[in-house]
Amino acid sequence: MPFKLIVCRSALVEYQRLAEEERAHGSDETLGRVGDEVVRVPRSAGSRERFINDLKEFAAWLTSLAEIRSGIALAALPADKRERLTSFFGQAGAETIALAAAEGIPIWTDDLGVAVIAAGDHGTRRTWTQLVAQRLQAAKVLSEDALADLLMRLITAGYTHTQCSAQALFRAGPHG
Repeated sequence: MPFKLIVCRSALVEYQRLAEEERAHGSDETLGRVGDEVVRVPRSAGSRERFINDLKEFAAWLTSLAEIRSGIALAALPADKRERLTSFFGQAGAETIALAAAEGIPIWTDDLGVAVIAAGDHGTRRTWTQLVAQRLQAAKVLSEDALADLLMRLITAGYTHTQCSAQALFRAGPHG
């Protein structure tokens, strides 16, 4: 690994819970945007199962590579800050921000709201999925094909800030 990865236990549990919840109660529809409206959109065949497997694989990857830490740092924050973080981002998000701030480590988030509040109120730095993946690819931990696949998946999931590589564009075309 080209960097140390620290994950708050509650965040890991949240990924595992999401996979189980989707398996038990998920729908064959998802939400999408048409213009300014949010609408129900049928999922393509197999996409729900892929999503569940992706969550499980991500949680397993984190477990195998990361140092899993407690979110106890949240308890050290003043009550008003704890309540604000928890109401905005849930327990896992609040504990992750508090852990990053207490340890002086960057937070890995693609959520700009989390990044802005973590930086502004708690002085944390930030990284995001594309940057982490590019560093893993540069260290030969992630293949070029896997990086291109991830970039396309981020873009199709609506991560509009993702910069697309030529290889990812090629994979998205009729020959990819």
